[in-house]
This record gives sequence, structure tokens and C-alpha cells, in this order.
Amino acid sequence: MCVCVCVCVCVCVCVCVCSRAKGMRVKLIGQKAFLWFLQSEFSEENLQFWLACEEYRVTPPWQQGAKAQSMYGQYINPGSPQEVNLDAETREALLRVMEEPAGDTFHEAQQHVYHLMAKDSYPRFLRSPHCLEALRVP
Repeated sequence: MCVCVCVCVCVCVCVCVCSRAKGMRVKLIGQKAFLWFLQSEFSEENLQFWLACEEYRVTPPWQQGAKAQSMYGQYINPGSPQEVNLDAETREALLRVMEEPAGDTFHEAQQHVYHLMAKDSYPRFLRSPHCLEALRVP
């Protein structure tokens, strides 16, 4: 018998405990399986943006300006190659603070993308062959 529990969206840790003749096995899967799934749906920019925001939060203040501009160009700017789906209000608020970015500059946008993944992509991932393959215990 196997019992699998998956928690979180972006950290994406799944624990699968199986009792077999040779005892119990625990398998952890991480972001790679979720990213693999998102790539198959052409929506990996959501997780990549979320991870970039986590990295940005610990960026030293003297590097935040350049990093914020880079992230804006990559994920926020309309028409950018990895544009994330943000509502107009969040996008405009972000644009207003881009001249003097702080450690929490991307917080609202990150939360918005997190909720999109939590309500849309992640439930589909849990039902996908990608998740089932990652959880398979030998």
C-alpha cells in the first residue's frame, strides 16, 4: 500500500510512503517534476518568476535596481518572452515602484502568480502522468 501527500505549489514537495516486503520507502520530489509539467503546458514562466522573486528578496540593496529591471523585462513587460499573467492593477503598481525598487517590490505580483498556480496548474499537475511518474516508488 502506498500513501502519497503533496504539499505547497512552488516548493512542490511530495512524500510517498510505501510499505512493501522490504520495509517502508520515502521518496521526495521537488520543483523539477512540477517544472517538467509546466514546460509540457508551456507555462513554466510562472514557476520561474516565483523562484526569481524568492531570489530577489535576498538580493543586496545595491543590486536590486538592476535585478528588478531585468525581471521586469523578462516577466512583467507586456509582450516579453516569459510574460506572466498579471491583472492590470498589479502590473501598474509594479511599474510605479520600479524607479526605486525595494526588497518587497515583487511581493504582490509573486502572490498573484502563486495563487494562479495553486488554483490552476498545481491541481492539474497532481493528476498528471508527470506527478505519477515522479511519485512511483521502485
